[in-house]
Amino acid sequence: MRLALALQMRQLDDRAQSEWQLSGDLLMERAALAAAREMKRIVKGKLSKVIICCGKGNNGGDGLALARILQADGSNITAVLLYPREEYRGLAALNLERAEKFGVRVASWSENTASELKDADVIVDAILGTGTFGAPREPLPRVIEAINRANRPVLALDIPSGIDADTGNVPGTAVKAHMTVTFGLAKPGLYIYPGAEYAGEVVIDHIGFPEALIEDEQLFIHCLTVADVQKMLPRREPTAHKGTTGHLLVIGGAPGMYGAPALAALGALRTGSGLVTVAVDDLARFVDKPRETMAVELEDALQRLDDYRAVVVGPGLGAESGLEVMKAVVASANRPLVIDADGLNALAQNMELMKEIRVPAVLTPHPGEMARLTGLETRAIQKDRLNVARSYAEKWQKIVVLKGARTVIALPDGRIYLNLTGNSGMATAGMGDVLAGMIGSLMAQGLPAETAAVLGPYLHGLAGDLAAGQRGPVGIVAGDVISGIPEVYKKVWADESL
Repeated sequence: MRLALALQMRQLDDRAQSEWQLSGDLLMERAALAAAREMKRIVKGKLSKVIICCGKGNNGGDGLALARILQADGSNITAVLLYPREEYRGLAALNLERAEKFGVRVASWSENTASELKDADVIVDAILGTGTFGAPREPLPRVIEAINRANRPVLALDIPSGIDADTGNVPGTAVKAHMTVTFGLAKPGLYIYPGAEYAGEVVIDHIGFPEALIEDEQLFIHCLTVADVQKMLPRREPTAHKGTTGHLLVIGGAPGMYGAPALAALGALRTGSGLVTVAVDDLARFVDKPRETMAVELEDALQRLDDYRAVVVGPGLGAESGLEVMKAVVASANRPLVIDADGLNALAQNMELMKEIRVPAVLTPHPGEMARLTGLETRAIQKDRLNVARSYAEKWQKIVVLKGARTVIALPDGRIYLNLTGNSGMATAGMGDVLAGMIGSLMAQGLPAETAAVLGPYLHGLAGDLAAGQRGPVGIVAGDVISGIPEVYKKVWADESL
């Protein structure tokens, strides 16, 4: 599934009209019909009172077209104009005229309107669309606040007013919607926090856009669907054995941190690796070694990296020896790498090493580690996760998996995957180690590094969602995710809902 930035969506809209002769009026009508369908789906029975707050642009035009459609269907509709009538032009003015002819009650915003909102069955946010940037200006902040205070079901058209369509940032105040019906293609800001928190359930309606536009190659932001995952996942041949399903090496483990490589190893085994070996600095101290894995001394592993099909370096590696280990790995590795945790911190100490990596490499930083690698502030990274991940993936020519709520996977060719699985219950120690092991496992099984980097967070998040569904949203540990990975495979292949 492709997502569109605000500028891209405007360009697609222009192309739909110029190349496919789909008029703006027709597209607006289809958008309003899509919103009407969703309202009837979520509200059983007749809509006795709907208040539609309409801005003066095309988003307001969508709202006014919706008002007419619902009025004709027998609902009691009030369209509230937030600007003087003479400021409504183009399609907004046309649909205002139509709405009045169909008997829609048209009112101007007043303090009385704020009181009326509390009695509505549904409030529709048709104030600001994807073409607006920055904080909403007067009179909109007080309107938005009144909508949120009314505590009634809110349907947003295209995007909740006040959300940045590209980044999900909320520069001022924003409408808190229960559902957003978005038109043409979904926008990244609907899925990236904090915007995702305001969007509620997101419903995408293509409103008649031709497939050539929906699948345009210039749309570089993607979200995986179950169908995508089914095509990507490696399937076991009937004759498979542990020697054919991938041997992964996990390098890590320093005093007090031997649990990290153990979790990575278990995550790799559950993801399908036939063999996993853990390399640590002192085998005698590796009391956390999973019995299903092998273990070797770190120095021995560094001399024999070509014995493995993929290497994960960093979980629990420790700051003291991390840089020297990374130098040794970079100098001799001929196998794809996953670089995590202290492996990333070592790179941050000597960024020249980044240029010396000759094999496909997946970097898996959390925002703090990304800050150390880039020199940016963590806050700046979080405000623009897509662009930061994309720009540095292209600059470094490495795959960047920027972890966090809605993990961003950026590929060196400029493509981005936004992962929609996972939940806040996964904010516990060891989750990143498991993810590194999962990505490494998929590479060891023969998947290209890019495919493994995209699939790993998706499967990891689904396992976390499964754990939250079974145990509740608080108290999940990394082991719960590990134990749920086989069930995730089963459900994905069966196309069952999680």
